[in-house]
Amino acid sequence: LKLKLALCSFFSVLESFLFRPTRQPPLKKSNSSSSSNNTTPATATAPAKTAKTDRDNNNNNKMQAFDQTIPDALLPYKEKLSARFFEVRAAVLDFQKTVIDPARPTIQSQKAELIKTVQYKIQCPDPPIYAELRAQARARGIMNLFLPEVSKLSVLEYAPIAEILGMDDIMNNVLNCNAPDTGNMEVLQKYGTPKQQKQWLEPLLRAEIRSAFAMTEPGVASSDATNIATRIEADGDDYVINEKQNAPVTNGSSEELFDRSARFSCSWGEAVGPVPSTASTL
Repeated sequence: LKLKLALCSFFSVLESFLFRPTRQPPLKKSNSSSSSNNTTPATATAPAKTAKTDRDNNNNNKMQAFDQTIPDALLPYKEKLSARFFEVRAAVLDFQKTVIDPARPTIQSQKAELIKTVQYKIQCPDPPIYAELRAQARARGIMNLFLPEVSKLSVLEYAPIAEILGMDDIMNNVLNCNAPDTGNMEVLQKYGTPKQQKQWLEPLLRAEIRSAFAMTEPGVASSDATNIATRIEADGDDYVINEKQNAPVTNGSSEELFDRSARFSCSWGEAVGPVPSTASTL
């Protein structure tokens, strides 16, 4: 009986401890002069602290991207980075510091004058100084780094270089690593005929002409390539492109080459397994 009473008493205390209601601390009263204009300290400081932390992290990541030492994000891949990667990365950072940065005032002033000559900013041609900057980049061997045949870098190694270029649109343009020209040049380099490469790829690699990627269409969400309505149909030895109208394209300055995304019917012969009846192509 004593044991039974002791157990009952123990579980009663345990139940009261586990299920007792929690008491909220009383709210502090604020002065009437500030209560209508200011929020509570917790509400006011928490978002500001979070925003400041995000800014600090972003600045730290950007500083690391431009630092001569390897960024923390690349440490897991350190063993896969060749000596060539560090050589190219150092050359790109040195070019930015010694050539691009001193030229920024001239670039800005030339752009300001050129913008006055066009109706839309996107139509503004490159500043004349770009030709001189590209000549220096070409002499240093850091033009067209996106092509492995040129840079001798793997995709993994080029990614941090592209991160640096992506933070500086002048560098991206001067080193000829800006989209959509990069993707269009890759298509020509891999699949173009010698005649097409001579006519389009070589001047693109020299940054003498620009190209565009024509994928947008009216009436469909063509950012999803499966929605593309334009068709390419064989007509003897030629191909005919059928579309309602040419919608706006990327890179709207002075393109001389357009890569058009479309659908075409294909015959796969004795293919094994499920075969799509249509495919997207450039």
